[in-house]
Amino acid sequence: FDFLGEHTASCGGLGTMVVGFAAPELYVVEGGAVEVEMLVSYPLEDVEIQLEVTGGDADAGADYPAVFPLNFTFQSGLLNSQSFNFVAIDDENPELQEDVELTMTIPSGGAVLGIQNVVVHILPSDLTYPVYDIDMVRGTDNQGVLDSIDTACELRGIVHGWNDYPQGLRFTLIDATNGINVFSAINNYGYEVQEGDSVRVRGIVGQYQGLATLYADTLIDEGGGFETQEPILVQEMGEETESRVVKLKCVKLVDPTQWTNLWPFFVVTVDYGIGDLQIQIDGNTDIWGTPPPLGTFGLTGIGGQSDGSAPFLDGYTLLPRSLDDLTEPVLSQFTVPEVLVLGGTPVFAINESENAEYYQWSFGNGTFSNEEDPELIYSEPGTYNIFLTATDANGVCSDQSSTEIVVEEEDGVPQTKLEVDVFPNPASDILHVECSTRSTLKVRDEVGRLMFSIDRGFAGRCATDVSSWPSGVYTLEVIPESFASSPRTVRFVIQR
Repeated sequence: FDFLGEHTASCGGLGTMVVGFAAPELYVVEGGAVEVEMLVSYPLEDVEIQLEVTGGDADAGADYPAVFPLNFTFQSGLLNSQSFNFVAIDDENPELQEDVELTMTIPSGGAVLGIQNVVVHILPSDLTYPVYDIDMVRGTDNQGVLDSIDTACELRGIVHGWNDYPQGLRFTLIDATNGINVFSAINNYGYEVQEGDSVRVRGIVGQYQGLATLYADTLIDEGGGFETQEPILVQEMGEETESRVVKLKCVKLVDPTQWTNLWPFFVVTVDYGIGDLQIQIDGNTDIWGTPPPLGTFGLTGIGGQSDGSAPFLDGYTLLPRSLDDLTEPVLSQFTVPEVLVLGGTPVFAINESENAEYYQWSFGNGTFSNEEDPELIYSEPGTYNIFLTATDANGVCSDQSSTEIVVEEEDGVPQTKLEVDVFPNPASDILHVECSTRSTLKVRDEVGRLMFSIDRGFAGRCATDVSSWPSGVYTLEVIPESFASSPRTVRFVIQR
């Protein structure tokens, strides 16, 4: 071929030579062998590697041949992987699973390490698997530690959730007595997780971050289409909600900006009345990709736990499975004018609530209403807090919002808003008080005893030594000189 004109070409630089194990975990049954494969990329030079036993509870010579360390050489220009067979010795004594950790090092050569460690799990060949109800392996001590750790057994139940560990298996197994997390690091045993399947799982009971787990070595699928567990309405998350389908009556997002829709999952915090709870929104669900639910809503899901260290009594979580696990949120919101003039044109609150059927208004002057858009009726000037509680059609979940309104004199003399700030709150040594209008200040303790006062005429900031005051809740009364402002009451805490 003839090419007209001038042509140039360039080649990119070579990559970095990398050697390492093909997988971080392997399984072998006593009396058998498993191939341990080592991979190489960009073989730019001869590299020598060495494999040594650096961890595990299996014994060299008794559970596997005492042949380590082993040495291998990856030759320059050859992309061939290398491997050897790890042999597990069957010592004919009944025992539980044992592990061997192998570590790769580079005595000579300029390569870098990829997967540096592999754990070989030696599964017993002579272990029997008694069939237990799940509740029989879910007992814990007062530290939340399972009393059945390292128990070999077969558990039977119905699959809940999905496989959220694609490299192997992870799902929730529930029977009539309790539930448990099922996990396999690298093997799915040819099973595709489907909620409602009936399965039999054999393995060893363990615990991961407080979560009771059956580390599976056998799974038998017995068919699908079975009913899943009906949600249990609970008031508090704890050990009894772990690996169960539970329902919280009403929750609310603590920070809607946590609803990031990041792949493969994201975690948000909800307030469920007696505290905060973390929920995980997984990319495998149809919840992922939706806008955050604003307001108060019911929440159902599979209970879990993520507690990094004993005692395993905290870190409880909830994993909703679909949009059906979230009820429509009821959201309370309304608008009123910032200022209302006595004797003027009638003014109504504008109710902008969503998914609500029932309403309860409190206008801050001792009057109430159940109307959707009530008239604002006041007889005295002042600053009032208006509260709206909106409830859903089922009368289950309620959401509340509030705002302030300033009511002016009919003659047009406006009410001046009295600004009061107390900080720090809680306080321990020095308490600062700021007041925008000349006023009298009085501080009383929980039984009404006067602890501190400033007579009429104070405005600005003052600092008070409270280091000798007992811990507790105190009330600051601010009484303005001018009738154009309403008195204020502020509570603060002394804490040490």
